Amino acid sequence: MRRSATLLEAVETYEIEALRAESTLAAVVADSRGDLVALREVPATPETGAAAAELEAALAALPAAGTPSDPFGDLSRLREANTALDDAVARARDRAARPAPSREALTHAIDDAERQLAVARDVIAGHRGYIGADARTRLAEAERALTDVHRHGTDDDAREQAFGLARRAAQLASQALDLARRDIDGEHGDEWGWDDGRGRRRGGDGGFGGLGALGGLGGGRRTNDLGGLAGGILGGMVLGGLMDDIFD
Repeated sequence: MRRSATLLEAVETYEIEALRAESTLAAVVADSRGDLVALREVPATPETGAAAAELEAALAALPAAGTPSDPFGDLSRLREANTALDDAVARARDRAARPAPSREALTHAIDDAERQLAVARDVIAGHRGYIGADARTRLAEAERALTDVHRHGTDDDAREQAFGLARRAAQLASQALDLARRDIDGEHGDEWGWDDGRGRRRGGDGGFGGLGALGGLGGGRRTNDLGGLAGGILGGMVLGGLMDDIFD
């Protein structure tokens, strides 16, 4: 008797839960149909189109009223499809409010990163003995970031990620160049002229390919004004002699 009572109670509980599932299913069906209608006002994306097709298929697969069915399974499948559409719509609206960079903007960002990398690479390669680990690390990070740019697809999300990586690569390359300059200046001093890889010559106040370094002849590396003055005079004498030779 106890076993029969337990079985009867289980059947009654199942029937109650099935009725609740059917009631909930009806509400989810109505909500899903409303979502499909509202989808017309949402920016179309491949993701929303695929999610809408899945939801329509789930609705079409529901059994007709009055026929045997599995309300729990039907409710689970429909809820899953409905949630997928809601998520796709949310992402589509977010994308519409935050447009992805254009293909032209991405191309420009990649070109800029490649130029920055080329400059940093040339400077570091041309002064290997003076460059520390920090500059080399930044350069390697920049190269990896630029490599990752080309691994992304062409859709909006991928283009946005690629744009961010290109900007990051340019930033890292710029940092690598700054660190390399610091290392070189630290080794040779501010008055030592060197080509920074951009066709510009860095040197001391004397200019002319770093002749300002001659100021050091007056007493160390610009330790006092007298030394700087002597270096300037000596530099002028050298230049004057060169000019006299030319016009003689």
